[in-house]
Amino acid sequence: MASVPSSATVLVSYLQAQVNDIVRIMRETIKEVSERGENLDSLQGKTDDLAVHSNGFRRDANKVNKRTCSKHVKSRMYLISCVIFLLVVLLIIPVVTLALNRHS
Repeated sequence: MASVPSSATVLVSYLQAQVNDIVRIMRETIKEVSERGENLDSLQGKTDDLAVHSNGFRRDANKVNKRTCSKHVKSRMYLISCVIFLLVVLLIIPVVTLALNRHS
């Protein structure tokens, strides 16, 4: 009968070691999950900041695009005005001069 308590003690010790190991693993898992949650919170904050900055960038890019387009339109208008002026000077004035010379 002396061997029964000894076997029971060994079994209890083995089971206690197993429980302690499981408790350790559970604590490590809880710690890792907590750290992962913190990382996810940090990532969410960075994502929100990126969304705000991207909206600002889009707005600024549209403003620059409009200003650039406006400058292109103005430069094209100046170019067209110069071409029309040159056409008037080079084509119409000689025609008017010829017409006046014929009547003289």
